[in-house]
Amino acid sequence: MEVKEQFKSYYHFHKDKGEDFQHGGQRVKGIFKQSTDLRPLISVITAVYNGGQYLEESIDSIKTQNYQNFEHIIIDGCSTDKTPDIIKRNEDNIDYWISEKDKGIYDAINKGIKKSTGDVVAILHADDIFFENETTQTVMNHFKSNLDLDCLIGNTIITHNNSRKVM
Repeated sequence: MEVKEQFKSYYHFHKDKGEDFQHGGQRVKGIFKQSTDLRPLISVITAVYNGGQYLEESIDSIKTQNYQNFEHIIIDGCSTDKTPDIIKRNEDNIDYWISEKDKGIYDAINKGIKKSTGDVVAILHADDIFFENETTQTVMNHFKSNLDLDCLIGNTIITHNNSRKVM
């Protein structure tokens, strides 16, 4: 498998971007996921800044999805809490991550979209979870059964501590 030039570095500080830049993930190791006719690829983008309190649960909710053809991209705005440690600890389940200063959440999401290669893009913030293991499969079922569908918005369940439903 050919490694793309832009992903050859691994856990390094890029001399042109300064010491606040790191990246990693499966792509950096030369592992790329692809869409197939039967299993389109979903790109799940997580934007985070100092979200270590919630990030692990968000990552876990992605890892347990029944639909397994997805890539997870995390865009971190140079967090100073435990976020970088959580990302690195879960790196085998993250396709690409980058930690660098950005201009806020929308800038981070746009960076993630630029890195995505999936047929469907999902945004899952660091303090959000896929509430059910079938969430991504349900999304793909909707897109497969309605070829004119451009956007799909799911229901929201508001919780408080330990995923206890409050609304």
